[in-house]
Amino acid sequence: MEQLFDLLKNMKHLIGSLAVGVNDNFKDMKFLSNLETIDTFYQIQFKMADFLTEIELPSLTTINGPGWEIALHKRLKRVHFPNLKNITTHDSRSIEKFDIFFLGQLPEFCVSSDTIYNFMRIQGLKTHHVYGNICPPNFDNSKICQKPAPGCVQIYGDVNVGPNFEMKNLNSVEIIFGTLTINGARLEDANLLNNLKYIAVLKR
Repeated sequence: MEQLFDLLKNMKHLIGSLAVGVNDNFKDMKFLSNLETIDTFYQIQFKMADFLTEIELPSLTTINGPGWEIALHKRLKRVHFPNLKNITTHDSRSIEKFDIFFLGQLPEFCVSSDTIYNFMRIQGLKTHHVYGNICPPNFDNSKICQKPAPGCVQIYGDVNVGPNFEMKNLNSVEIIFGTLTINGARLEDANLLNNLKYIAVLKR
């Protein structure tokens, strides 16, 4: 592992395939912590690697390729790509051709809220094959809230809007990691949802 880390620790750009599989005993991807871009004609695969507990690529910003599969891991608990902003395909006609398939076997398997937010901001990208939970974010950030409150930009949890709900608490909200239910509220109050762009709920 140390030899692999020394070999790849300075790699920032990968041109070619990336596959981690059944015969690999890595617990994490720290040896790829400086990787910024992947350009490939093959699907990126993290598949059937029984020792992986976390897949985090903190420096990755850009992928150009056909798709990404993370599946069939017995111990994988968390997936985290906090800075991924650009996904393109070699077929320039449509980003919808980029295939994302994330599936964990553990009930606690989750994809970080940063990763989900980044996916949703890439226009046209389909995420309906991402299964699991959304990892709890860092609530030390005052703009990330568990309940609606003034100044919140992200809400982690379900939001239920009823007749006595303070709609002004949603003025600045851009994304809800959970469901939004409106029942009994006045329709004119819905104008206060002007900044809401995304609602993220994963299949389990």
